[in-house]
This record gives sequence, C-alpha cells and structure tokens, in this order.
Amino acid sequence: DIWAGLQRCDSDDPESRLFSLLQHSLVQGVFLPSALEQAAAILREESRHQNDIVVASAQARSSARILTLLPFAVLLLLFLTSASTRSEVTTVPVLVVLAFGVIFNQLGWHWVKHLVNRSALTRTGIAAHLSDEIVISLRTGISLRQSIENWALKNEQQLFHTLSTGLPLSQALQEFSLRHDSDAQLLAQILIDADRDGLPVVDTIHRLSSEMRSRRRHASEVQLRQLPTKLALPVVFCILPSFVFLGVLPLVISNLQHFHFSPPPTSITS
Repeated sequence: DIWAGLQRCDSDDPESRLFSLLQHSLVQGVFLPSALEQAAAILREESRHQNDIVVASAQARSSARILTLLPFAVLLLLFLTSASTRSEVTTVPVLVVLAFGVIFNQLGWHWVKHLVNRSALTRTGIAAHLSDEIVISLRTGISLRQSIENWALKNEQQLFHTLSTGLPLSQALQEFSLRHDSDAQLLAQILIDADRDGLPVVDTIHRLSSEMRSRRRHASEVQLRQLPTKLALPVVFCILPSFVFLGVLPLVISNLQHFHFSPPPTSITS
C-alpha cells in the first residue's frame, strides 16, 4: 500500500513525503516504534511550519484581492448611479479605457499572486531529505550504507549506482557532496567520519536535520517579512493605474460632452 501511494503521488505532493517516511519506518512488514515516532515528529513539524506560512501570507493575499476588486466595484457604482456613464459605456473611447484597465488589473493580480506564492514557497534541499530519512532508517536498526542506498534508490540515481557497483561509501559520498550545496557537503563529511570510525551517528544527524529545518523556517519568515515591500511594485505600476482606467477615466470621458471651454473675460481698462 505504501509503494502504491508513492507511485500515485507526485514528488512535490505532501502525501509523497508521508509515504516516503513511512516506507523508511517499515522493516519486514513491521513498523518500528522509534522510527515511526521520528517520522511523525518530522511530519508534525513540517505541518506546523506550512500552516504558519499559510497564516502569514493570508493577509497579503486578502489585501491583494481587495485592491484588485476595488476598481470593478467603483466602475459598477458609476454604472448604477451615473446616466452619462451608462450612455457612454459602449463607445469606443470608453471601451478602450476599460480594456486597458482590465489588462492592468489582471497583470497586477498575477504579479501579486506570483510574489506571494514565491514568498510562501519552502524548498527542502537534498541534504535535508537525506538527513531526515537516514535518521528514520538508522532507528530501524539497518546499517548506514543500506540506509543511504534505500534513500538514493529514488532520490539520487547516480549515488545509488556508485554504491551498487561496490564503491566504498566514503568515495561515493565524496562524489555526491561535490554535486550539491554546502549542507550536503557537511552531511557527507559527517557520514564519512561515522563510517570510518564506526561511531553511532543517529543523534548527530538528528541534530543536523533539526538545524536544517530551523534554517528553512527562518528563511521563510524573512521572505514573508519582505513581502509587503515587494508588493509595492505591482500596486504602484499595475493596480493603481487600473483604478484610474476603470474608476476615473470612464467618468471623465462620459462627462466631456458637458464640458465647454470658456476663457476668462478680458479686463477692460478705461
């Protein structure tokens, strides 16, 4: 059932993460309590982090939605209360102005949505995935090499290939670290030292995994704090112009026929 769940889910699906951790907690058809509890702790922390991001970005989403709907509300109010606006709304100048307003409005909305989604996006590095799943696998009692092979089978085919050919674990991890970031290099060095010295490494990897999750959480909080400043660009360059095109210019154009140019009277000097 776990394998079927993994095949059904996309790699970015949260359920895929659940099934993957459950798979590493299962040994010969039996869930190991310590490994299962470790997997549950990781999933609970990730779920809390994701919920915090959703709550923090909700205000930005609602504000952007209100700002994009406000020009249409003003246009509807003009249409209901102004007879001149209703009579001129089908003319070419008003239609052109409205088209520009809708374009600016939708462009601003998509720009804002992109900024909010990017700020709320948390990317889990390959080192974080490896450390989390190694901790769970080691708590089931299997060897370090087998734990890394089980993870590499579906996440790092090149690493799995080098291990399956019989290459020493230290050399395979060294090559793996050269292909990835500094976190992967640090993790690989810890694993190499543990394999060389034969020391228990589960507590060290557990602390490193917790530190990586804390850094990801801090980086997400920084991005969300920067979001109001980033939203100033689409508001100024797209949403405010759309308000002018949808809420101001139709009223001005519809009342131009009532406008008569009258120059100031010239003063008569005696």
